[in-house]
Amino acid sequence: MTIDDFPVWARDGHWQSVVQQLESGCYFPDSVRRVEIDKPDGSVRLLGIPTIRDRVIQQAIAQVLTPIVDPEFSDNSFGFRPNRNGHQAVKGNKDRTTMLPQRLISGLHKQIEKVGLIHAEDIEDGYGDVYLPDALARKYPRAAQEMAWQFLFPSSKIGRDPRSGDLRRHHLHPAALSKQISAAVRAAGINKPAKSHSFRIAFA
Repeated sequence: MTIDDFPVWARDGHWQSVVQQLESGCYFPDSVRRVEIDKPDGSVRLLGIPTIRDRVIQQAIAQVLTPIVDPEFSDNSFGFRPNRNGHQAVKGNKDRTTMLPQRLISGLHKQIEKVGLIHAEDIEDGYGDVYLPDALARKYPRAAQEMAWQFLFPSSKIGRDPRSGDLRRHHLHPAALSKQISAAVRAAGINKPAKSHSFRIAFA
């Protein structure tokens, strides 16, 4: 069924049947069509395309829930939002912008202050420079010790950089983030596997 066929399909009584299934909790979406999209690096990105019926249901639910769960931070949101579009969200097919809840902003400011204190102590102890790609390090030789280039979630310890052998503070180990996500998934009662890549897929 195409989007042009949907109005006739709905008027023929099929939509009322869908509504009854949704209200009774026995509606099951159709299988998603998998499509591979080529990426510049030679790999492929998997894209799931739902049926017209399921896509209409998704959009209908979003139109009801968005004003409830996202009434305040649309100014920090891009793509599929009122008065926003994908062109604002993706710049040159490289950078992506996603939502930032207002209640997290205060915590992020505190985290930046914390990183500033850690960075100042590292400099006093003779460290304080962060790894930068070679070309960037050559272009901005002093940037490695600037606060703007430090990791927002740094490691708790100074470690040896395997590339250069220098001692420096790297970012938080990915395993630490994975543990926090797993704990949050269990606390939320989600009975499906969820990893950090799930967020990447959700906002791709």
